[in-house]
Amino acid sequence: MKAINDFLLGLFTRNDDLRPAIMFPSIENGIVYATDAYVAISIPEDELSLKYIKQEKYPNVHRLISDIENEKLSSIKVSVEELAKELAKCRVEADKIEIKCKECNGDGIVQWEYDDKIGTTHYENYDCPACEGKGHNEKESPFPRISLLQQEDRDGNLLKIKIGDLYYHPFQLYRLFMVAAMNGYKDIDIHYNKDNYGSTISYFGNVKVLVMAMKKD
Repeated sequence: MKAINDFLLGLFTRNDDLRPAIMFPSIENGIVYATDAYVAISIPEDELSLKYIKQEKYPNVHRLISDIENEKLSSIKVSVEELAKELAKCRVEADKIEIKCKECNGDGIVQWEYDDKIGTTHYENYDCPACEGKGHNEKESPFPRISLLQQEDRDGNLLKIKIGDLYYHPFQLYRLFMVAAMNGYKDIDIHYNKDNYGSTISYFGNVKVLVMAMKKD
């Protein structure tokens, strides 16, 4: 179970050059936090198998969780199985790093040289065979992250997953779903303040997951 919790922490990190601290979990006062600024998770250090360090300039996840816990909260229950059905409808992609192709120097075009029967040299431009004309190659990110893409309906409205009177981006619910599924939960209790739309929190033993709901508009 401890190794599973280590894995779950990685789902809540984010590849962000402007905020490199959130690419890793951070520990404070015996609690390990991970966040990508949209969702957050906290897990006690003794329920993890790896060792974590405190990241400089890390978001104050403890305060975010404490703030919502101090509010008057209502709760709503959602079935993990029903949530899986909704998530299965969404398109998925994984983070990749694009690297400039060394063969064509990022141009996507290479020049081939050949001589004809009478010795005249000719030059022709072709799509680079190394990158298929794209100018770059892709490789897995060192901190890969699965994304469920935000989609639009025929009218151009963003598709959301609705739970009661809450609306979520599919990827935010995906992380919540993974925590529940990998810990063997059949239902998720989502706690939130009906008068202060935004943050929601769920509990899985000592593990806490904070997820931002989307605007209703």
